[in-house]
Amino acid sequence: MHPDLSAHLHTDECNTLIKVFTSCQEQHGFLRFLGYCDPLFTDVQKCLRRERINQRKEDRESNRQRMKALRERQAKGLAEPYKEV
Repeated sequence: MHPDLSAHLHTDECNTLIKVFTSCQEQHGFLRFLGYCDPLFTDVQKCLRRERINQRKEDRESNRQRMKALRERQAKGLAEPYKEV
């Protein structure tokens, strides 16, 4: 299974691969069930995986910066430390 293939969610590279894959499925109605479009689908999966890995790296770095700023504010006494409820 793959994520939503909407164009606004992916890079231009992946959008191009997605368009080629979907056109293959539309043009080869029966052959797609025999694996005709499988190599294209593999390329789409690889591209989506690269996107996901890059997004994780960006999120991780963003979270590190946010936590660093929070710790600095806590050290200065400007923010309350985390308390469990």
